[in-house]
Amino acid sequence: MKSMKRKESKKIAVMAAVIVGFMMFAFMPMASATVTSFTVTPGTGIAGAVDSYNALVTTDGVTSINITIPQGFIAVTPTTGGELIAEVTFWNSSTKTYYGSATIKSNNANPTTRVDIYCKFGGDEVTTIQTVNYAAGATNTFEAGFPSDTSSAIIKLPTEALEGSIKISINSTAFQLDDVMTAIGQFVRNPAAGIYVFSADDGTGEVDANVEIRRAGAIGPDIAIYQDGWWALKYGPENNIPNFQPADKWLAYGVAGWTPVAGDFNNDGTGDIAVFENGWWALKYGPVDEIPDFQSADKWLAYGIAGWTPVAGDFNNDGIDDIAVFKDGWWALKYGPVNAILNFQGADKWLAYGGAGGMPVVGDFNDNGIDDIAMFQNGWWALKYGPVNAIANSQPADKWLAYGAAAGTPLVGDCNNDDIEDIAIFQNGWWASKYGPVNAIANFQPADHWLAYGAAAGTPLVGDFGNP
Repeated sequence: MKSMKRKESKKIAVMAAVIVGFMMFAFMPMASATVTSFTVTPGTGIAGAVDSYNALVTTDGVTSINITIPQGFIAVTPTTGGELIAEVTFWNSSTKTYYGSATIKSNNANPTTRVDIYCKFGGDEVTTIQTVNYAAGATNTFEAGFPSDTSSAIIKLPTEALEGSIKISINSTAFQLDDVMTAIGQFVRNPAAGIYVFSADDGTGEVDANVEIRRAGAIGPDIAIYQDGWWALKYGPENNIPNFQPADKWLAYGVAGWTPVAGDFNNDGTGDIAVFENGWWALKYGPVDEIPDFQSADKWLAYGIAGWTPVAGDFNNDGIDDIAVFKDGWWALKYGPVNAILNFQGADKWLAYGGAGGMPVVGDFNDNGIDDIAMFQNGWWALKYGPVNAIANSQPADKWLAYGAAAGTPLVGDCNNDDIEDIAIFQNGWWASKYGPVNAIANFQPADHWLAYGAAAGTPLVGDFGNP
């Protein structure tokens, strides 16, 4: 929690978007007669990833404030109990001294539907449990824990298409706020790239949201070849790697014949790796370039079916990597964080897209910051734009793209390090990269870059493998 210098004007640090998301709700009494300034800036979290927005509101007045959150932000439901959602510290305006605090955490017994609220205002700490609805567009009213029984906070969560709002009223003469200091967990899905305008009564604040603020999947510019339990890592960007170079690191992890997967499986913003066989995932957390040889898995996860193909990506658009298994046109999606998934659980969604013989691919093909899916077969990509959990069964492709050889292996990653995902085909030790946005690529175009790296019989991967 970062302290904030107290000033004569009333200030509030709000996590806007996340604010939203996870409820600065009940404990954000924001006083305002006139908003004198309103600035919105990204907030940096684990591993340098920006996973929230800080909105600093400066006012000259007293009891209530209304904040409008632009459409496009969506709250993400906590998956385990005890996760920090928000921590707020109050100050008494007349004495300029500490007044009290409130901490909000997901409930241990029911993390997806309730929150535990710990309030301490001049006496013993009081704990209350309140119901919360994290669904996009839901409205929550909170009253418990305030200094006055008539004080309240009403939160309407935003959606992709509708604005959200926060209305906070403090009907108490017992204290006034100078500062509210906040800390918040990483539970917000960022919007697509663009300019977003927040408003607070008569003030406004803008933020330029870049898709790289929180991109799931830890998709990086590095490449690797996996064969017989060995990973031959080569740090990117791929378009800067000369032909026929040796590996930057050899890593022994896995079993011959198992299928390698790359992604962010423990949601820390750093790329991880896994191998899959017979419905079991052996997860190993990164940074990948720091993993010693012959280490055991950090987690064994039973999800999937023998003979199915494993993939990773952000299928429900919450900024957290998920996993899936695919066969014969069916995707069995399981939402992350992957390290929190229990063994032998059913799919969160079954999706019919693609056909027998096709290879599943996940990436942001239309460069809007949202993961999409594709089927690759015989040199053709059948692209379907996400969010993946919103795709109905048996829908046609949004775009057909002819690129690559029939016998090649399709890949997605940022091959030229321009923050736009590209595609590539690997065959017989050669990578043929085509730079995105993928939805803008015309049919039957030549490769933008050819790279000779890896053995013909190896399995290629693109990911965040350390890139020191």
